[in-house]
Amino acid sequence: MKIDFSGISKKIKAFFTSKDVLIFSLFVLLSTAFWFMNTLNINREMRLSVPIHYIGLPENIMIEEPLPHNISLRIQDNGKNLFTYYKKENITPVIIDLSNTQFEPEGEISISKTQMQQKITSSLRSTTHLLGFSPDTLGIQYTKLTSKRIPVRLNGKVSPAPQHVFRQKATIQPDSITIFCAEQLAAQVTEARTQYVDKENITDTLSETIPLQAIENVRFSKNAVKLTAISEMFTEKSFTLPIKPANMPFHLNVRTFPADATVTFNVGISNFNDIEAKDITVLFDYRDLRPGSNRHELEIAYDSLKTPIFNIRIKPHEVEYILEEQ
Repeated sequence: MKIDFSGISKKIKAFFTSKDVLIFSLFVLLSTAFWFMNTLNINREMRLSVPIHYIGLPENIMIEEPLPHNISLRIQDNGKNLFTYYKKENITPVIIDLSNTQFEPEGEISISKTQMQQKITSSLRSTTHLLGFSPDTLGIQYTKLTSKRIPVRLNGKVSPAPQHVFRQKATIQPDSITIFCAEQLAAQVTEARTQYVDKENITDTLSETIPLQAIENVRFSKNAVKLTAISEMFTEKSFTLPIKPANMPFHLNVRTFPADATVTFNVGISNFNDIEAKDITVLFDYRDLRPGSNRHELEIAYDSLKTPIFNIRIKPHEVEYILEEQ
């Protein structure tokens, strides 16, 4: 026997679209809405987990035992207000402020049930009744730590690309941090080191945050530093300068052959025009004369902090001389 599925489908569709069924469905929806609204207006109880936030804890205070991060509440309110607690973003954390606490070298801070209740109540809606909570008290055991300032050392390699130079030495900021630890351990910790860094062939500006290596039972004021290195291409520059005597006895004078020398060096392109002949001096130092020789090696003098040059060459590097009585 062949079943007429098309006819059955039409009959089902006709049933559900009939006027009686639509009216019945409407009343069911209305009844459900009235029931839900009535339910929301009835006082009910619920359990709620609220986060605890600890603020104002000084850096030199170490908590001995892990602290609870949530507190379990039993509350009562009408259904409409309780419904808002289901969304976590509507829950106000309980704040434990330790900023005004007087800390001894070691001890325990006790927060009583009454104090806890006041803090919890302030985080709830005004219509909500607090029926109970757990834990109902807090005991915060602590130890006061010694503080000490130590330098930060860069651990690894940072270098420019070929034909490039750093405008200045690669830097880390801050270059020192404060540590907090037990007094006997503080004497053993002399520096903080970054995690290993391998930055080579730098052609531009490098700026990265580098974490510090953790030290067991030691707390850092900062857990990372900023590494900065600016790389640029370098070029060559030279000056022909007079040879100047240095440390000569008052009764002697010196004549050198030749009287001038050419100083050639490399410099970053950003400093090329800033380097002038007056920044560099070619010296004939009397104190370094070799007995029995009429030849002397020249020296270069410049302020390395103000004159960022490198790979310095001098020609000639050695001159003949004659000492004359004045």
